[in-house]
Amino acid sequence: NETDLLTDIRDIVPDVVAVSRIKNAAQNTPTSLLRIDFSNETARDGLLQKRKLIVTPFAYPVIEYIPPVKIIRCFKCQQLGHYANECNNQIKCGKCSGNHGLDNCTNTTLNCPNCGDAHKATYPGCK
Repeated sequence: NETDLLTDIRDIVPDVVAVSRIKNAAQNTPTSLLRIDFSNETARDGLLQKRKLIVTPFAYPVIEYIPPVKIIRCFKCQQLGHYANECNNQIKCGKCSGNHGLDNCTNTTLNCPNCGDAHKATYPGCK
């Protein structure tokens, strides 16, 4: 139970303000991972340096959680940093860079509208 776990962890690290179990996003089921919120950075940094938290009889590895970066891409012009509903640019195909939408593309050659390489605008390795 998370309330008992919070109490046990606070006995070791008094600056903990909340503990919650991280859920699997796809299945919305709890994982074995815990999120621990601190009242100050000094306590957080101290626990990160120890690299483990021992709550008898368990030893939990401690790592910093870095949330994934959310990249905003316009589906009209394919540029990054804004949405299609606020775009004043000309329409660009995300597959071939033509002046048409992706739904109307008949080209088989890939040409990124952002860097010109042979991939779609959605390619994660785009320069």
